[in-house]
Amino acid sequence: MDYRTLLASGFAVGTVVGGVAAWLGIPPAQQTFTGDQRTQVAPGFAEDQAVEVIGEAASPEDSEPEDYYKSLEEARQTWLLAGSLTGLVELAQRWAAEAPEEAFDAFVRLFEGEDGFDESARRGLFMTIIRPWGRKDLDAALAGAGRVKELGIRSALITTALAGLADADAAAAFARIEASPEFQNPDFYGNVFSTWGREDPEAAQRSLAAIENPALRREAMLNMTSGWTQHDMMGALGWASTLTDARLRDEVLARIVSAAGGSWLDPEAGVQALEIMDNGPGRIQAAESFAESILPRWAKENPQGAMDWVSDYAAMCLENGSSASLTSKVVDAWVDLDPETALAWAATLPGESGEGVYRGAFSQWVEAAPAQAASYAGGLKVSRDRQTLYRTLTKGWVQHDPAALESWLSGISPGPERDAAVEGLIEFYAAENPEAAAAWTATLSEESSRKAWMENLRHDDGS
Repeated sequence: MDYRTLLASGFAVGTVVGGVAAWLGIPPAQQTFTGDQRTQVAPGFAEDQAVEVIGEAASPEDSEPEDYYKSLEEARQTWLLAGSLTGLVELAQRWAAEAPEEAFDAFVRLFEGEDGFDESARRGLFMTIIRPWGRKDLDAALAGAGRVKELGIRSALITTALAGLADADAAAAFARIEASPEFQNPDFYGNVFSTWGREDPEAAQRSLAAIENPALRREAMLNMTSGWTQHDMMGALGWASTLTDARLRDEVLARIVSAAGGSWLDPEAGVQALEIMDNGPGRIQAAESFAESILPRWAKENPQGAMDWVSDYAAMCLENGSSASLTSKVVDAWVDLDPETALAWAATLPGESGEGVYRGAFSQWVEAAPAQAASYAGGLKVSRDRQTLYRTLTKGWVQHDPAALESWLSGISPGPERDAAVEGLIEFYAAENPEAAAAWTATLSEESSRKAWMENLRHDDGS
């Protein structure tokens, strides 16, 4: 008797209930369990117990070929008992490699019989099966995708099936989408050319000219670049620099900058791509993303290289009027590398936005090394500059080491500088500890300041 016959008669394997017959469409001789009765499965089992039991049932000692229907029921039970999709995902991968059509059909029936799978889970499991299916037999895979009722999932499956064919033969996949009006879609072109760019960028380049629709050609070009950067960042950069359409070239270069700052870490390529790009919003946006994603890692792996770029690019930010957001990101990264030099440069930035960048950079230093930041602030030549930083210093330092802060504060003589430091403490305590704020207010040396702060605190207290 094979497993499907056992399931049809309600046979139980260990604690695994034989309910797979109903949702696989196998004519049952006797059904004792359905997907709607999941609350009756192993009542009282804790999740770890369920996983342990299912794990034992899913690990046969013999080495016979896998019975995928049995494995599907076991993985389904793991999902019912423990809420884990891992077993279903792994099964989908194995089954699709051997018999994708059978696997897809079984999962269609599974989803028809169980209402607990959300759209994301269904899409993910179907896509796991349909990509290798598309690699083997695109027409059959597309027909399978057509069985799925949800339009969003069906569209994703068609795209994934084409990507599967592209895995095996990108040129064939391209020929298919070019010859089929229903495939004249940016997603299809993007998916195929992403794979093609990764596998054979030269062939992909030659095929770009055959795409008549400018929007589809642009999508293919951008995705080809993304695929290309995964194994040859500098090759992609060299090709991009030859493009004559400045706008399209900058879009392609932005993809390279994004890749350089992402998982395919190559800071030198990102730096060069930014240098080639024309000044404008696209370049600023690309640089912001690059600075945010790459500088923390770059600073650890090559501090001098990161430092050189930061100092050069900071000057370029100022020269080209780049956004305050980008300037702030660059300075924040600079503070981690060389805080005194970063602050000295930030102090030269004009206007209120420059002051904001300067104070933000100092606050970051306070978070990391408050005593060093205090020493720097105390060494400034102009008293008003010291006052500005003392106020920021105490507001941040008190949150981490109030005892060390009070020790430092005790060494400052009464006067405007100490009052500025105390005002930082008053601002910090005003909302959550009015009594502490009032106590610090009483230590201000300037009577007018004491009265103004006391009035503010009474107003905040509602009295």
